[in-house]
Amino acid sequence: MSKKLATKEYVDKEVVGPRIAINSISDINNAISNYYGKTLYLVTEQSINFGGATLPAYSIIIIPCVCANTDMIGFVSNISVSGFWAIGYRANTQVWSIRQIY
Repeated sequence: MSKKLATKEYVDKEVVGPRIAINSISDINNAISNYYGKTLYLVTEQSINFGGATLPAYSIIIIPCVCANTDMIGFVSNISVSGFWAIGYRANTQVWSIRQIY
């Protein structure tokens, strides 16, 4: 018996969400609520403050798997690659946070 493997095009269509421009944390929340189970690529059009830590404009946020009602983690790099952050979401408190790694 041979089994057919899913093609890259099929997997991309099923799990990769669109690239979305965002301006605020509420824009992130809207993208999350619309694309459960997908990988998201978000681009900040302006600086966004996450409770004391600020992502610069034109940062790229990658959230590998958008989940419903659970914690999530993603990664962020700005366009000049002069910074790298981890971004996390706590479902029980509904709070986003970031921590600069580089």
